[in-house]
Amino acid sequence: MELIYKTDNGKLIQGDNIEIMEKIKDNIYDSCISDFPYDLKFMGKKWDNTGNFYDWCNKRAIQLYRIIKPGGYVCIFGHPKTNHRMKCAFEDVGFNIVEEIDWIYGCLSEDTEVLTNNGWKKYNEIQYDDLIMSWDNNNDILEFNKIDDILIKEHEEEMIQFKNDDTDQLLTSNHRVYQKSRIIKMIDGQRNITFEKDWNVKIAEDINRWNTINLPLSSYHEGIGIGGNDYAELLGWIWSEGEFDKIGYGVRISQSSVNHDYVDNIKILFEKLNIEHKLYTRDRKYKERNYIEYTWFISGNYAKQLRDSLKNKKLSYDLIFKMTQEEKKSFLKTAKQGDGSKRDLIIYQNDIEQLEILQTMFHLVGHQARINYNKNSVAFRRSNTTQLQTRHLKNNYKKEYKGIVWCVAIENKAFIARRNNRLFITGNTGFPKNQDIGKLFDKKAGKDKDRKIIGKSDSKGIRTGSDNFVGDDYKQVGYDITEPASEQAIKWDGWKTSGLKPAHEPITIFQKPLEGTYIQNIDTYDCGAMNIDACRIPTSQDDKDVINAKASKNPTTNYSDSQNKIYGAYTEDKSMPANEIGRFPANIILDSSMGEELDNQSGISKSTGGKGDKSKGALGDSVYGKYKNEELSTNAGGLGDIGGASRYFLKIEEEDFVPFLYCPKATKKEKGEGNTHVTVKPKQLIKWLIKLVTPKDGKTIDVTAGSGTHGLSCEELNKDEGYNLKWINIELLNTEKEPYCDIAKSRIEKVI
Repeated sequence: MELIYKTDNGKLIQGDNIEIMEKIKDNIYDSCISDFPYDLKFMGKKWDNTGNFYDWCNKRAIQLYRIIKPGGYVCIFGHPKTNHRMKCAFEDVGFNIVEEIDWIYGCLSEDTEVLTNNGWKKYNEIQYDDLIMSWDNNNDILEFNKIDDILIKEHEEEMIQFKNDDTDQLLTSNHRVYQKSRIIKMIDGQRNITFEKDWNVKIAEDINRWNTINLPLSSYHEGIGIGGNDYAELLGWIWSEGEFDKIGYGVRISQSSVNHDYVDNIKILFEKLNIEHKLYTRDRKYKERNYIEYTWFISGNYAKQLRDSLKNKKLSYDLIFKMTQEEKKSFLKTAKQGDGSKRDLIIYQNDIEQLEILQTMFHLVGHQARINYNKNSVAFRRSNTTQLQTRHLKNNYKKEYKGIVWCVAIENKAFIARRNNRLFITGNTGFPKNQDIGKLFDKKAGKDKDRKIIGKSDSKGIRTGSDNFVGDDYKQVGYDITEPASEQAIKWDGWKTSGLKPAHEPITIFQKPLEGTYIQNIDTYDCGAMNIDACRIPTSQDDKDVINAKASKNPTTNYSDSQNKIYGAYTEDKSMPANEIGRFPANIILDSSMGEELDNQSGISKSTGGKGDKSKGALGDSVYGKYKNEELSTNAGGLGDIGGASRYFLKIEEEDFVPFLYCPKATKKEKGEGNTHVTVKPKQLIKWLIKLVTPKDGKTIDVTAGSGTHGLSCEELNKDEGYNLKWINIELLNTEKEPYCDIAKSRIEKVI
């Protein structure tokens, strides 16, 4: 061990990192940022050939676990081919994996549609103000969620296919798939076959093609109701066996005495609903068979109500989304009796659009359905899953693809999609929720009610509890933006519990388990959270100008007063200024050339927020409510800016950048003259990681320092951004051919 260089804040030490760490006391460091070997024998370098990568990582993880504070973070660069061994080595010691910053986007094929509050939409039809029918797999319910992002890109490589008679899915290789695998056990000499109890999420290409799996196709959606099950039954009879008078408001339902049980049911239905009506009968004959035709005639206000519910005697997405579970089932029951087969689970209808809405409705009550366009019918089964056997999985595995792929990102991680007349539930990239450390400290100090309100967010909040419907059920209608009140809250303002906005290059972030809660751990060790605000993606002045020039309406009230709306009426206008601190950081980091390439592929788009046009919810008795206040506010639940897709991510600016497959290279200027290290990381990236997981006056270590980018970054943060970091860099090599310690010293000296 040799001390190569020392500053007022840090040390550069040459030697074996395990031996050096063994001399360090327990629970000293807030963070470690290190670029481990990838064990690929890269360019014949000995340092990239460990012999046993798991064992190599595990020995270092043991020491890091001891010297890192509880709640502290370890960020390790890795490679997709060997990253799993490093992860296991750290997990086996006791670290938790809390994030992976990497490249990933899971997408659907161009011809796949998603179900929105406005019906089915393709990639070129979807809008940010649409709501997505999403699936809560834990509670097995369907509910609408707002769109966080829409991802669209060109794609030319193999796609993964899941296809049988019930489903036809074409997905990018890393798309998330919910599945249950078959389990075979020998019990008392007998072969026992079951399936996993809970849904598991797997990457499409990682699913075992040699084992039978179940995939979800439908679930249960609960609306606010349209007037009861009997009323829904009546609408089913009108839809299938009724007609609207061309003059006036009359509504008629006809039924044959051949179906005497149906006649009796309709009579009972009219009695239950206490509907004023007239009943007409007349003798009819069909193929030498005599029968009586019964016709019920409804007029007046009740007929008007029926016409309003079933406009033009047609089902609408608006209507089926309003219906409760039982109302949907009641409608489908009488629709099948009127237009269906007594022997088979089939409903006939000449209107193709009505068949598609009917098919969708079946998938909202836990059934599955498929349209036969040749016979103008929809057949259904009372099952919400499909089984893909080995023959399906092997025969339809990979498919060459060239075209658009796309996906929506929503709060819930799954949604209903449709491809080739088959509906299914599929995954997406969701956004984790985290808690505000400052608010937790204020709550602990009893000062959470003393926080001064400085603005208002228009978020509708989260739907929870027994009223978890699509309707007037938001438990939080916007929230106040407040200032911290206590000393600890001021210090930790902007820090959150662990969690980044997912998007996906392998930098695995491990965390040593907390001792107690987040704030208990922070009180004791002064670490444990992520400094989200310090790592936000900057918003350009042009974007800010766009945001402030645009506007949107404010949050809805919790309930929609006396009107029968789903999303409620708007409260008074409380606008807030444009978001000055930037976008929430994603776990994607781009170099500048990749940012330009991403923008070329994505094109120019406008993000949510700052909409100046009026919402569809401003219409009378529509599903999504009526605005009380047509005034415009500024933030509108998003930045409202315009640009390419790279504006969502951190970009590392580089000069004379040349793409390097092993990992991104720093610029020649940044590396410095004579720097022969082949895997130098950009210091902007290292600074970003340090700021994310290290308090401003914290201690941080790099146990594989290479040419010293970590120490250099710490010194620049101390000098330029008001940090007071204490750091240690450990590097083994300082030979004539690989003088990395000397290179690191030279680079750091230039900052001091």
